[in-house]
Amino acid sequence: MNLLEWLFILGALVGFVCTFYCQIKAGNSISRKKVEQHKDPQRALNKPIPPRSILKDEAVKYYMGFYIGIILFVGCTFGIMLEMFLNSHLK
Repeated sequence: MNLLEWLFILGALVGFVCTFYCQIKAGNSISRKKVEQHKDPQRALNKPIPPRSILKDEAVKYYMGFYIGIILFVGCTFGIMLEMFLNSHLK
């Protein structure tokens, strides 16, 4: 394995950990007042990450971190697959 593949693997792991951490923290930062004002609170709480509208004001950063982690994980995973494909076909 070359250095580029190791960097992709490291990036994918960091993206996964970031996504998992932000999902847990956002799930624990739900504002009770905002849930009561929501149209359908049961449906909003069944999602993997709660909607931004029912999070506490300081927890919105976890919402953005969740999506940044997903993008990093998917991008690095795609990079690993592309690297493997190119290595197998260019030899």
